[in-house]
Amino acid sequence: MHAGLSEFIAVLDRATTGVAVEAGHPEQSLFFILDQQAVQDIQAQIFAADETVEPIQLYQGPDFEHLAESGPLWFSAPPGGALQHLGETLCQEQAAGIAVIAADGQAALAHARGLLQVNDGSGGQSLITYYRPDVWPALALTASEGLFGPWHGVHSPAPRHIGAKPGQWLEWHADGAASSSSTAARYSLTPSTQPTCRTLRWLYWVDGYYQAFNSPAPAQLPALLDNLELLVEHGINEGRWLVKLADLSSRGPLSEREAVMAVLRGKTEPFIKVEQLQALAP
Repeated sequence: MHAGLSEFIAVLDRATTGVAVEAGHPEQSLFFILDQQAVQDIQAQIFAADETVEPIQLYQGPDFEHLAESGPLWFSAPPGGALQHLGETLCQEQAAGIAVIAADGQAALAHARGLLQVNDGSGGQSLITYYRPDVWPALALTASEGLFGPWHGVHSPAPRHIGAKPGQWLEWHADGAASSSSTAARYSLTPSTQPTCRTLRWLYWVDGYYQAFNSPAPAQLPALLDNLELLVEHGINEGRWLVKLADLSSRGPLSEREAVMAVLRGKTEPFIKVEQLQALAP
C-alpha cells in the first residue's frame, strides 16, 4: 500500500558506515550537495574548514538566479579531510544533503544542475529537491534511464533510528557504467516516484520523532503510516498536531476504533479534534 516501503526497508539492511570512493578507483572523486535551507550558514562552515574549496551554487543562470542564494551548494571534498568530515556531519546531523562519487567533476556538476528540473509526468516540468535524504532514495528506487548520468554512485543518510544505526549511509549505484557526460535529455520521473517519495518523507519524519512514536520497528511502519494518512485526510495535517497524537497513532489501526472515527468524522475544528483524540489515548 505504501509505495516503495518494502524496497526501502531492504536497502536499510545493507546500510554502511562512512562515505568512501571505491577501492581501486583512484580517478574517482567525492562531492557533496548540501541544502542551504537546511543549514543557512553552510558556506561559512565550508570556508572555516581551512581547505582549498570553491562551493558552487547549483541554481545559476537567468531562469533560477533568484533561488541561488538559498539553493543547494556543490563542492568537492578530498577523501579523509576536514571537508569530507564537515559534509558527512551536516548530512547526518541536519539532513542537509547527499554525497556523490564521480570521476569527471565538470560532467558531474552539469548533471547535478540538470537534475534540478525534471519531467514530472504531467506534461510539464517541476523543480525537485533530489538532494534531500528523503527524496533521493525515492528517485533511486524508481530510477529510469539517465538518473545517475556520469555519477558512479550516491551516498544518502539512512534514518537515524528506524532500521539502521545512527550515522549510517545508504549506497546507490547505477545499474550500468557511468556515462561520460551529463544526460542531454531532461530526466523524467516514473509513475511510482512521487508515491514513493511521499512514503519516504513520512518515514524520515517519523524517524525525527522516533521515541514519541514508541520506537517503531520496520514491521510496524505500514500501520503507522496508514494512521498518519488517515489523520491528514481528516484535516489533522500539521506536524505539531500529529506529534501530539504520536502515542495514539502507534497503537494499532485507528480506522478500527469507533470512538476515534467518530471524532475524525465530526464537524469540529482540527485542533479540537486533536484534543478529543488525546483524551482517547491510553
